[in-house]
Amino acid sequence: MSVERRQLLKMFAGLGVTSLGASGFGARRVFATPAGDRFPLGVASGSPSSDGFVLWTRLAAQGLRGAANVAWKVFEEGAATPIASGEQEAPAEFGYTIHVEVTGMKPDRWYEYEFATMGAASPRGRTRTVPAHGVATSNMRFAYASCQRFDVGQYWAYAHMAREEPDFVLFLGDYIYERRANAKNAVRPHPVRNARSLEDYRDLYAGYRSDPLLQEMHRVCPWLVTWDDHEVQNNYTGDLSDVADPDFQTLRVAGYRAYYEHMPLRARTMIGALEGLKRDARLRIYDRLDFGSLARLHLLDARQYRTPPLCAPNRKDNAAACVADEASTRQMLGAVQERWLDEGLQQGSDAAWNIIGQQTRFTTDAYPRGEAHRSSADRWDGYPDARKRVIAMIERHAPRRTLIVGGDIHRNWVADVHADQFDVSSPVVAAEFTGTSISSLAGRSQKAMDRDRAINPHCKIANAEHRGYGLVHVTPEETRITLRTVDARAQTQPPLGTLAQLRVRRGQGKAELIG
Repeated sequence: MSVERRQLLKMFAGLGVTSLGASGFGARRVFATPAGDRFPLGVASGSPSSDGFVLWTRLAAQGLRGAANVAWKVFEEGAATPIASGEQEAPAEFGYTIHVEVTGMKPDRWYEYEFATMGAASPRGRTRTVPAHGVATSNMRFAYASCQRFDVGQYWAYAHMAREEPDFVLFLGDYIYERRANAKNAVRPHPVRNARSLEDYRDLYAGYRSDPLLQEMHRVCPWLVTWDDHEVQNNYTGDLSDVADPDFQTLRVAGYRAYYEHMPLRARTMIGALEGLKRDARLRIYDRLDFGSLARLHLLDARQYRTPPLCAPNRKDNAAACVADEASTRQMLGAVQERWLDEGLQQGSDAAWNIIGQQTRFTTDAYPRGEAHRSSADRWDGYPDARKRVIAMIERHAPRRTLIVGGDIHRNWVADVHADQFDVSSPVVAAEFTGTSISSLAGRSQKAMDRDRAINPHCKIANAEHRGYGLVHVTPEETRITLRTVDARAQTQPPLGTLAQLRVRRGQGKAELIG
């Protein structure tokens, strides 16, 4: 086991993950797999850089005693002879997961990779490096997605997304759901009724990753990932449970550990995230990626460092007194992450585009009511001063060439971001694209969304009818966004639809419908 993995194991133990559930670090149960299939959850890659990436897989635990050694190989695309290879231990303590941090690759190249152990070989995956910082780059294509509740829908969106062959997937939270949905909404069984231990979270990821369409999407390109709430518990805020769960602190560490185990993340990223449980450390799950001179991507963590919303659900959301209580020091991102974002936007001011990936809807859906209204205390409306600070950063460093991409709401929401959120006569500084879900139910009628659209003049699209994903094509002069739709509750693969096509022209910044 690497030094960093040992450090992680020590940190998890020190934070008390073993105190929740009698089985501690052990594998309480194993997911069912065909005999001889050592790689039942497929392969994945992520965390790309200009010289490398992270490769991931998880072994089936049946018949294993202690750690297993796994060989890995990296190939030039289409080649039979590897250009890099090695061996890594898959320890039982990390659920037999593998994270290989490959370096020494050439920038802006596609590669292939595979694993082997005990006479079994994995599927061959496909991944890539990104162009080096500052290198002239003509285009980038990525898909953004979120909210893939397993039991209420099929993953048909990924069957279509894979055919689009994006450079990467930007996944914006709610990869798993910690508990099953209402039985009347289910189209297939949920892997776990209600996660209460590390083993429960591991079983959730195993169940979700058993879906062949999700496996294939992980196989065809790298993923950039961040979490939201359901990776631990619905609507948790920083270190507080929304339901006053007495075991929440230990539960949160268990959820974070299972997340690291099952995502293609670098160990240093998770070490930083765990440090963030104890103090305001600098390295965390939030990260940035430069794609040559074309784009700088800032991937945020808008869940772990937020302060509790003053406008809680048991208060009257529309009360002006709630807004009067708002303190400018209250945080959605945390003070250190805010400074990091400001510095990153400033340093990335020479990029053609800045793209901010974060968890939820950024603009308001209650424009006429102003800041006295909280349509959702769990979103940016619950943190108006924090939102103002982010808008001010964009206005200072990258106005009219910034995109804000989000998820969470299970609906497509496209809007212009104005310098003053509640004054559409103020300048547009960015465009927002908050995506619908892969499978999770909307929870709001289209009639209600039509009303929202009518009273929010900054909003271009408000749609609750469709599941799907967004496809983004970035060039130096403009970015085009296609909103793809699919019937996630269909029992056989449905056709792919297109809700809308939009563009954002660099230097203008607003979202324009083009189809």
